[in-house]
Amino acid sequence: MTAFITSLFGPRQLIFAFVVVGLLTWICYSFSKHVTKNRIHGSAVAIIIGLALAYYGGITTGGKKGIADVWMFSGFALMGGAMLRDFCIVSTAYGVKLSELKKAGLGGVLALVIGTALAFAMGVLAA
Repeated sequence: MTAFITSLFGPRQLIFAFVVVGLLTWICYSFSKHVTKNRIHGSAVAIIIGLALAYYGGITTGGKKGIADVWMFSGFALMGGAMLRDFCIVSTAYGVKLSELKKAGLGGVLALVIGTALAFAMGVLAA
């Protein structure tokens, strides 16, 4: 079983990191909806859990990269930093309500569109 998991995730660590982030985001948004009744935004819950996982990974491995020191999660080292920050920005942008966007005006709309497109482009270039 260990050999199967190693062969499955070993060469695909960045893809596995995206899958983990997607699942974590989905779980956190469900937690936000059902437990906190949307009083705490799902992205805030995801960021807190992500920081806790990074701390746990750093403590258990004695490493400097947090959860990326665990071999199975080493894709986070490539994904981390700017790409993960941009991913958080994009995921937060998906939670924007149209009524709030109208209140922000043209500047807010431009900032959202340019920020999302630029974050996506930088992520593509980094990958």
